[in-house]
Amino acid sequence: MKANPISLQSLLLLPLLLSSLAVQAEETYERIMLAVTVKADVRQERLRAVLFAEEQGLDTARLADAVNQRIALALDLTKNEPGIKARTLGYSSSPIYREQRVEGWRVRQTLELQGDDASALGLLIGKLQSDLNVESINYSISEQQLDTTTEELIDQGLTAFRQRAQRIASGWGRDGYRLVQMAIQSRQNPPPQPMPLQAALARSPVEAVAPPSLQGGEQQVSVTLTGTIELKPDPAAPDNAGPPTGEAAEEPTGEQAAE
Repeated sequence: MKANPISLQSLLLLPLLLSSLAVQAEETYERIMLAVTVKADVRQERLRAVLFAEEQGLDTARLADAVNQRIALALDLTKNEPGIKARTLGYSSSPIYREQRVEGWRVRQTLELQGDDASALGLLIGKLQSDLNVESINYSISEQQLDTTTEELIDQGLTAFRQRAQRIASGWGRDGYRLVQMAIQSRQNPPPQPMPLQAALARSPVEAVAPPSLQGGEQQVSVTLTGTIELKPDPAAPDNAGPPTGEAAEEPTGEQAAE
């Protein structure tokens, strides 16, 4: 059988293949996984309130018109409040059943208010309660607060990770380590929860009512750094007494082999 000749291209690729195999066979040492978590309590300054207008009756057109007017008045009043953002949310018209028969209709639309000034938003809610009901109020951390806090925690976490990794290396009697991989995750715990509101925040027949008492409290933000480190080799280990990596041991001559 005639052997296939080795092409010039195959010979040129051979050094690259050998180099790739050498990299894959590179010796690795003890690898250790570790995690560091840093936390901070951040004051919740962003307030979100959901209010709604609702009418019930038989004439859907009249009900819709009443709801639309109440929401429009609320939007006009909100325009005069700097720093407070308003937007309309869901709009629904649904039948009211009694003994499996339609007895009337319910028309409802919700309005969302957001702002970082809890005092100003509380006063606005008090004014709007003459025409709207309050569905829920919840606090959260503003995006700027979250970004700033997260960046600070990442810096603290990196310092703590390096200190812990060096402590582990020193505990094993090694001069140092190298980082193999790392993942960083941030978390808000617990997430903001809406505060249920009682009849005290329901629609009032008077023109304005006292604003609700609001207290945002604090929310915990945490950053976890998870990584793998590789300890530097122990110079006193027997495995490190051989020739340096990449240098082949000297082969004995014919005379030395005969001896």
